Amino acid sequence: MARFLVFLVFLMMVSPSLAGDEWLFADTKREVLYLTLHTIDWAQTRTIARHPEMYRETNVFLGEHPSTGRVDRYFVLSKFLIKIKKYTRKLIKIKNNYGLMNDQ
Repeated sequence: MARFLVFLVFLMMVSPSLAGDEWLFADTKREVLYLTLHTIDWAQTRTIARHPEMYRETNVFLGEHPSTGRVDRYFVLSKFLIKIKKYTRKLIKIKNNYGLMNDQ
């Protein structure tokens, strides 16, 4: 399971380079910043999960005392869903640019 999670995280990190649009330096900076903050939040939430006697989680989706497995699944899924949202927007933009979608 751990190898699978590492693979998913790696895939999500390289996925911006697979996009159809031109990838600008500003996009790279934003992605690095997001991944850094996402990773810090993930690590902090794992610490909370490992020490339920000291901390409690306030995320309603995870509950007060989630397991580390549940935390891992939540963060991988949240990153995956964000990527799906970005690619869906790009797909709609591409279809609009080529006149494949009508507003009628």
